Amino acid sequence: MRSKTHILEEKSVHELRNIFPDQWVIREKGKDYGIDIEVEIFDKKEQPTGLVFWIQLKATDSKLTKTKRSINMPIAKINQLAKYDLPVAIFRYNSDDNQYYFDWIKRYAFLSSNSKRKSYTIQFNENQLWVDESSSMIDSDLNTLSLYTSKSFKFPLTGYINCISGPSKNKRLLSSAIGNNHFLINLTRDSSKSNLEINLLEGQLVLNLKSIFGSSVGWDVKSETINDVILLDVFHKALVLFLANTGKRKELKQLITEYELLDSFLIHSPILSYILPELIACDTDNVFLPKIIETIYLSDDLINQTYLQAIVFLGHHNLIDRSKVEEFYNRLIRLCIKHKNDSFLSTAYYNYGSYYKSHYILDKAYHYYNKTIKTDNSYLDRSYFKRELAGLLFQIGRYKCSTNLYKQAIELETDNKFLLATYGDALMYSGNYKVALEYFDKFLTINSTLDESKRHDKYEYSIKFILLQYLISISDIEKQERKEFAAEKCLLNLNEDELKQFDKIIRVLSIDALYPTAWFLLMEYCLKNEDPHGYMLSILFQAILLKNKPDIWAFVSVLCTYEDMVNNLLYDIVNTAFFYCRNDFLNALDRLIDLDIYKDFKGEEFLKMVESMINDPKEYPMEIRLWNGEKPKIFKFSK
Repeated sequence: MRSKTHILEEKSVHELRNIFPDQWVIREKGKDYGIDIEVEIFDKKEQPTGLVFWIQLKATDSKLTKTKRSINMPIAKINQLAKYDLPVAIFRYNSDDNQYYFDWIKRYAFLSSNSKRKSYTIQFNENQLWVDESSSMIDSDLNTLSLYTSKSFKFPLTGYINCISGPSKNKRLLSSAIGNNHFLINLTRDSSKSNLEINLLEGQLVLNLKSIFGSSVGWDVKSETINDVILLDVFHKALVLFLANTGKRKELKQLITEYELLDSFLIHSPILSYILPELIACDTDNVFLPKIIETIYLSDDLINQTYLQAIVFLGHHNLIDRSKVEEFYNRLIRLCIKHKNDSFLSTAYYNYGSYYKSHYILDKAYHYYNKTIKTDNSYLDRSYFKRELAGLLFQIGRYKCSTNLYKQAIELETDNKFLLATYGDALMYSGNYKVALEYFDKFLTINSTLDESKRHDKYEYSIKFILLQYLISISDIEKQERKEFAAEKCLLNLNEDELKQFDKIIRVLSIDALYPTAWFLLMEYCLKNEDPHGYMLSILFQAILLKNKPDIWAFVSVLCTYEDMVNNLLYDIVNTAFFYCRNDFLNALDRLIDLDIYKDFKGEEFLKMVESMINDPKEYPMEIRLWNGEKPKIFKFSK
């Protein structure tokens, strides 16, 4: 026997089909996501519009008006439904008079955002009763969805003040305070003509833009006497949060400037933390920055101070330009020196150096890393600093120093298996080829045993492992003191015939085995002497040493398809080439296969295969550290 609840649910779905237009396709869903119905909208010609939404249906047979017009839901459930990619509507069916009330669920996620209770009562009004025009309203809402989700809407917005709870006079006070001349909001008395809902609750103001973006700010109803000044301040705080959330930087700066809001945010830590990235980004002429830095620094609010450093450090995301980054750090350093705070000063130097390192401004990076050590030599006992300084020294060509630091970092960071590869790199460029080969082997072996999510990119190191094997096999050079200029001088002293002789080429390599021109000569020698294996590896050695030469990478990629070549390296070659050259590699490959000599080569198929091989390079989060006592606070940010 079916239960009363089951019968009521079936009836609510049946009646829903009757009120929807014939062009709307209704599909009943499983309960896994808390969704009852999926609706897909077709036009009058029965063509798909691409508009789809979900419905959670709640039915009642109560005769009480209050029950018919309300639903009590757990706030966690409201938030779950609001987070789905598809818009979710909540429908309230009452069988007593066969009526539906409806609204978008995300609106109630905004309205319940500051509630300390576990549930929230959704209350419907007469405007939310389903009528013949309601389908057009839903159609319109869904059609304008992309306008708002893409944040391409324009100001001023049309706002409607809705007093849900609390004194009704608050609506009049806020309306008067906003007035008729606000540059961001035009008020209307007709809710159907508005796109921004300004909701007033007991001790809370909630903004809701078409149930897509919203913000909420509360006040203490017990300690504050509410007047138009306080309500306008609360409204502006909510509006600032809204503008920061939607990336409207021009309007954000204009609002803060015109209403002199900066000081109030600097003393309101939670809001400041939220709007900080956009606050800095909108300050194109550094009007806000000096005050932000000094206020936060002097407030002893270490978390915000660090957060500010982190946001500035992320300037390479084009959020903040270089001049602003430098302005920030220079001011911060002066403040640290003024207050004789070496802990903050060394951290500022370190983060400043890290910023320059991420932008490949290596001389300045080294300068500030050096200042870090001089200010606080305990940095030399920190594994991450050894690792990062080793990487910097490698970049500026100080390979032996880099090797020493990487070795120390490995001892301190035994779980960091990628250090085996970077240490191998430093050994290789220091001229210690046999030991470098051993560490590449260790890295590749261990890396292959890790879970896929924890594996590091191995492409370049697989190539270097093969190349060092080849170098040692043809030359017996296992270790050397590399002398690039001596190798160049030796090469210049060779006549044309000697440049083609194997022993003379090996002689140059014995002075510097990583001298690219010597590998070019060996390539020509192998070609003349019909050694395809050596020919390809000599070209690959040039590609690895020169790094940013897309034409060489393209050529060696094509060589992998030929018989007698080392063709099991294509995957590693393609991903290493793309890492260093990005789309220039693919463009070079495209130009190469268009040449007449490759007219019988299935170039387009090969290019598609190459593109399918490319993986996004594994990115490691940047870290910002602030030392406060014995342990650092570490903040990680994805690039």
